[in-house]
Amino acid sequence: MAALLGLMASMAGASVALASPVKDDSVKLPTPVDDSPNQRQLAPFDLEAADISPANHPNSGLPQSGRLLAEFQGEVRALSTDQQYVLTDSSTADATYLYDRSGNLVAELAGYLSDFSPDEQFVVASSFETNTTGVYDLSGQQVAILPGYLTGFGADGQSLTTYSEPEDLGRLYDFSGKLLAEFQGSTIALSTDGQVVATNSSDQISHVYNTVSGQLIRLEKGSLRGDRPVFVLEDQYVATHPWGLEEEMGYLYSRAGNEVAQLRGSLISVSRDQQHLITFNSNTYLYDRSGQQTAQLEGQFRALGLDDQHLITHSYGGNISRLYDFSGRLVAQFSGEFAGFSPDGQGILTNFCADGNSCLFDLNGSEVAQFQGWFSDFSPDGQHLLTTTENTSYLYRLSGEWVGQYEGGRGTYSADGQHFVTSSFGEDVLNVYDRFGNPVDQLRGQLSIFVPNQPQVITYSERQGASYLYDLSDD
Repeated sequence: MAALLGLMASMAGASVALASPVKDDSVKLPTPVDDSPNQRQLAPFDLEAADISPANHPNSGLPQSGRLLAEFQGEVRALSTDQQYVLTDSSTADATYLYDRSGNLVAELAGYLSDFSPDEQFVVASSFETNTTGVYDLSGQQVAILPGYLTGFGADGQSLTTYSEPEDLGRLYDFSGKLLAEFQGSTIALSTDGQVVATNSSDQISHVYNTVSGQLIRLEKGSLRGDRPVFVLEDQYVATHPWGLEEEMGYLYSRAGNEVAQLRGSLISVSRDQQHLITFNSNTYLYDRSGQQTAQLEGQFRALGLDDQHLITHSYGGNISRLYDFSGRLVAQFSGEFAGFSPDGQGILTNFCADGNSCLFDLNGSEVAQFQGWFSDFSPDGQHLLTTTENTSYLYRLSGEWVGQYEGGRGTYSADGQHFVTSSFGEDVLNVYDRFGNPVDQLRGQLSIFVPNQPQVITYSERQGASYLYDLSDD
């Protein structure tokens, strides 16, 4: 699964009356049960009870299910969707390594910034040392060398964009290396149909070009006001961000480059139905498709609701998260900083809600449970969650019932939910547990990625400058 490079996009009305904070003082932090093995019985995932072994297990005596399948020099940058190829980059040199999944080196390529093309027929690697981008086939054979470094891929998957800083020029190429268009500035956004490109120039103006002719669409001054342009609302508009901290306004332009509206703050998101633009500074603002502001919300935008009808903001002053609908109506508010929705979309989790702990609320703002530590991950079935404090992880049921305590922080579930892993800051060890919380193995390195649809994990050891592919199956 290629870790595709994202094109850079981080894009005054009546105030809304706020309700009082909701807090259920009857809900208390669960008291941990006896930590002895005989007392740590549970039935997670509604299966048969399983023994939870002590967290501070030694290396010896563990079941060795973490079978090493392959080793790669450098840190994994991308895994092809068919999982046959791995891209890594060097920690000591301007180099990218292309491996097959067995750990055989296919080619060493010049450049540090690398990725697979969208169709995964090519590897693209950029070198800041030489200010060039190389295009290679999957045998490692060079197809083209292009000036500048990679800035993104076209939506059709058939083109790529580069930027050369010394010349302040962006360029559009196909994967054979044929130059399709050239523009002033760094290529920030390419329309879905590939016909229009928006660039960001060193002269602190944005430009919109027709990719067929390479000419500016808007000739008056040849520029758009604002920074970091991005296509929005089915590519019919271009939105720009304010320049620097001293500027307050961004702008909305038609695809032809005509100014439609001024936007307060930076564009941060678009509603999934493409009917609303969301901007923020210290507060959050909603705009309709015509560029008219429809609401001002307290706090900074954090996330869209899973139902497409709501959004979440957070205010550092008072440490309050708020749930709004797109009319600007306050639905509920919650103590703490928003950390995520429960997998069923019916709960909201916040961090630092009470004494540094995390809390689960229903959508009406009523507190359901508190958990020690801050949120790390939900189990894929949505029945459990992991929290962490420094170098310790905790497993809970969503009801707030404490299940177990484990060595290492940053708990993360595998996609199939059969394992979770933890790791400690400064240590070169990944602790692996089964879904019941039983210790399974300790692997070299820190978590890089779980391999999709496989009982496998890739780790990276900074000390060794190498990545490792492990099999976690019981066979």
